[in-house]
Amino acid sequence: MEHLTHESGGYLNKILNNFIPLIIDGGLSNVLESYGCHLNHPLWTASLLSEKPEVIAQTHYDYIIAGAQCISTASYQATVPGFMSLGHSEKESKALILKSIELAWKAIDRAIHDGKIEERPLVAASLGPYGAFLADGSEYRGDYDITDDLLAAFHRERIQLMESERIDLYAFETVPSYQEAKVLSELLSKTQVPAWVSFSCKDDGHINDGTPIADCISLFKDHPTVFALGVNCTPPKYISGLIQKMKDARSGKKILVYPNSGEVYDPGTKTWLGLSEPLHFMKMAREWIELGAEMIGGCCRIGPEHIRELRQMVEKST
Repeated sequence: MEHLTHESGGYLNKILNNFIPLIIDGGLSNVLESYGCHLNHPLWTASLLSEKPEVIAQTHYDYIIAGAQCISTASYQATVPGFMSLGHSEKESKALILKSIELAWKAIDRAIHDGKIEERPLVAASLGPYGAFLADGSEYRGDYDITDDLLAAFHRERIQLMESERIDLYAFETVPSYQEAKVLSELLSKTQVPAWVSFSCKDDGHINDGTPIADCISLFKDHPTVFALGVNCTPPKYISGLIQKMKDARSGKKILVYPNSGEVYDPGTKTWLGLSEPLHFMKMAREWIELGAEMIGGCCRIGPEHIRELRQMVEKST
């Protein structure tokens, strides 16, 4: 099995060059809940790293056999302080974060053993914003009351912990603030591991703290390790406009989109309305690809069936 060496980025480059667009996975939480997991927890999906790790591995497997060419680890909300606040030692906390990588590889090895795939997917170390650690909804507002130094220290700990592990890239996700983007730009310039940075947006032109998406993209122009920029955990109706603004910014980076389903709950019919229907998701995904999205997947309430349909649609069109 071929592993990426960070010095060359060989496997990452091979996959990115061979698959355009690259299909990434969907949301972890919705699949985990379908397996009966309860995620009302300060660590959200990361709580299962200690409680039900086998279900995380199964969820990765579901996405792999659905056709995902990149899977994200269950570490979005995993932090050493977060685990320690629940009674784990520092050593145990670090081990649990690293377990998220082990579980991704367990699913890959199983898929290869079962003959489901010929080429392994990329492993992205999912790293959520500071607001995810706070678990107070600030990841959707970006209104942190924190200094740059403390914010850098928060992210640096996880970056350094995962840097020597079997990952292909860092996936910094749902970044809602310009301050955090600026801190990440500086930190990632000192790493050897490639990264993508993905923003959460309030409309078709601004991230959640109100900063124009173009200003955030400009922070990473000519960045030595960030190879892709995009948006996630954002309603689908804003994605086309955001893609155009990212293109206009001319960063030279790949454009990445993995929106949520855009669903809202209708109390009259007691149903979710939005893109939970895979065919509706496909219609919009086709538009995003035509506009220039080079990496595409899903976030909240986008599941393996969406990814399966997306992979099939892409293969039919190439």
